[in-house]
Amino acid sequence: LLVGSNRPMNTREGGWKHQDSTRILMHREDLLRTLRTWVHTAEPPLRTDTTDFNPRFTTSASLLRLPSANGDNPMAPLRMLAYRGLFTKVVPWERQYPVTMPESPLLDAACVGLLIRTQGGGDDALARLGWVRVPIETAEPLFVYFNREVLPRYRLVETVHRARDAAEAQAMLRGLDPRIAAVVEGPVTLPGGAVPGAPERVKILRYTPGSVELEIDARRAAFLVAAEGWFPGWKAAIDGRSAPLYPA
Repeated sequence: LLVGSNRPMNTREGGWKHQDSTRILMHREDLLRTLRTWVHTAEPPLRTDTTDFNPRFTTSASLLRLPSANGDNPMAPLRMLAYRGLFTKVVPWERQYPVTMPESPLLDAACVGLLIRTQGGGDDALARLGWVRVPIETAEPLFVYFNREVLPRYRLVETVHRARDAAEAQAMLRGLDPRIAAVVEGPVTLPGGAVPGAPERVKILRYTPGSVELEIDARRAAFLVAAEGWFPGWKAAIDGRSAPLYPA
C-alpha cells in the first residue's frame, strides 16, 4: 500500500520504465486529464474496471486518481473478491480478476462507469450490452467504454432478500436485479404501504474519505444501499439518531 500510491520514482516523466505518474499516463498529460474528467461525470466518481490483466489501471489506480473496482491489493477484503468472482476470471493466487461477463448487473451495482482494455475486438457485443466505446487515440492500444446502465453509488431498493451469512448472500446474488433489490445479511424486513408513483430521491450533501452525508426523500418503505466497501468502524445515523448497518 505504501509504495503503490504516490511513490517518488513516478512523480515525473522518465525514470523507471517511463512509468505513469500523478500527472502523466502513457506519456500524455491530456489523456490522464480526459480519463479523470470522465470518471467525474458523477459525484462520487465512477469506478473503472478492466477486461485484461492490466496493472496500469489497477495497481496504479490510487496513483492516477482513477478509482478502480478491480484493485491489486494483497489486503483486499474477501467479500470484495467473492463478489468479483461472480463476473470475472478467478485465479486464486492472483490479485487481479479481469472482467469476463460485462453483461453482469453486478458491474452496474459496483458503480463501474468505464470499462478499459488494451486488446481490441468485441465492440459490437459490448454495444449490445450497453457499453459505448469512446473514441480515443493513443500510441499504445487502449479501448475505453462507457456504461449506460451504471447505478448510482447510493440508491434505494424496495425489495430485500435476507441471507444467513456471506456465503449464502453470494449464492443469492446470481440472478438478482440490483436496481430494485438487495441481498442483506441481517434481520431486515420492509413493511408494506407503498405509495404508487411516490418520488424517491437520494441527494449527496457531503462526500469525504471518512464521512458521507445524504438527504433522502422516500414516500414508501425502502432500504438504502451504499456501494462502498464493508469495513469495521462504519456507523450510521438518521436525523441524528443511531441506525443499524448491515452488509448488503
